[in-house]
Amino acid sequence: MLTTGQIIKLFTNSKNPTGAPPTFENIVKLMQHVNIASEMDRNGIDYHYKVNLLELSKSDIPDDDIFSMVNEGWRLSKDRKSIEYIF
Repeated sequence: MLTTGQIIKLFTNSKNPTGAPPTFENIVKLMQHVNIASEMDRNGIDYHYKVNLLELSKSDIPDDDIFSMVNEGWRLSKDRKSIEYIF
């Protein structure tokens, strides 16, 4: 199980995704462990998925799934309170 600090470091360094974007199956799989918020920006241009950082660190999500999130392009939000994926 990764600590909050390890998760922050992992997602801070995830600038370039190496895999495909998250699939609907992957989102549903993550939702079995954490809540995922979906948001759209004011202009309707960007669509975001967000996972609360503390909730992620306290969840029973397997480390492999967290590493998959990094490969899919999830990253640490600017406020460092969540992990987000922007379409």
